[in-house]
Amino acid sequence: GARTAMAVIDAGLVSHLCTLPKAEAVAALKLQSGLPEQFVVALWSSLPIGDAIEWSTFLLCGSTTPCAPVGEGAQRRGVCGMVWRAGDTVYHCRTCGMDPSCAICAECFGSSDHEGHDYWMFSSGGGCCDCGDAEAWRPEGFCRHHSGVETAASDAEVLARLQPFTLACTEGVLTGWARLMLDRRRTLADQTRAVQWLTELAACRLAGIALTAGGSGAGSQPHEQAAQDVASGAAAAGRAEGGEPSTSLLACFLRTEVRVTRSLREELHRLYFELMRDCDFKERLLCHIIEQYPLFVQQALDPAIAGEGPTDSATTTFGKFTVQFKGNMVRTMVEKGLLPMLL
Repeated sequence: GARTAMAVIDAGLVSHLCTLPKAEAVAALKLQSGLPEQFVVALWSSLPIGDAIEWSTFLLCGSTTPCAPVGEGAQRRGVCGMVWRAGDTVYHCRTCGMDPSCAICAECFGSSDHEGHDYWMFSSGGGCCDCGDAEAWRPEGFCRHHSGVETAASDAEVLARLQPFTLACTEGVLTGWARLMLDRRRTLADQTRAVQWLTELAACRLAGIALTAGGSGAGSQPHEQAAQDVASGAAAAGRAEGGEPSTSLLACFLRTEVRVTRSLREELHRLYFELMRDCDFKERLLCHIIEQYPLFVQQALDPAIAGEGPTDSATTTFGKFTVQFKGNMVRTMVEKGLLPMLL
């Protein structure tokens, strides 16, 4: 059914809970249904970014050290997906890689057998490790730590492991995070730190669902209703931009990335790379990029935007991520009409 509007928690109650030891605050939050989500959303709007992150981390992970929430860790073991910075040492293997763009990180290379293979080392300009992704790397070349996406838990299995309290807190975190990212009054430093934190947390599949809910390629996802408040916020932000309403938070980011700093855009790209370990998110990201491709071209040719947007197309989401879509993603490119756009 339709989701009801989220109630607004009393500011005094938020202040009181924040004065308690975190374990006592959690015990109090568990006593009332709906309170955990409201509390976490309020944290992101009322506390300094560092305090909001510390509380959110504790509520999701049980400690102030970022990690995947309970029940989430196993889903990311199938694929490495390590995100590289410029200058990182990576390896290409002609024997194992499906095409010249495929590569793995130094750690995965050292933990796999490439004796007698045609491989070489090079300095990365960005991207992520393909170890464990059978669409990019032959399984016999996987390292001993990554056995492939087919062994990873499904969305339904992962979300079923989450306790109701953790799920409610996760929904609150994603809603509060999205509102911060869409609030033009928040500083670049706050928004950058928020993206870095979500990347460190690799927050659970709800993060990918929340980013893409309501948008291109988003089918009927488990607990998708948990992301509808986020999707509504993205649509409102799209209208504020003076153009067509953005159908999802990710669509809003793609439509407006020419107006954000390169540093924040790069942090968002690191988040997308992290979430791409989930093949469902990877396909939804591709669908969003294809949907926004005509706008990318329009913005690149608009003199009024060209002066403030990226000067190198390789630093845009389209330029950086298109090369990541291989194998069965080619079918999606054809079905969504990307090839005719490029010809």
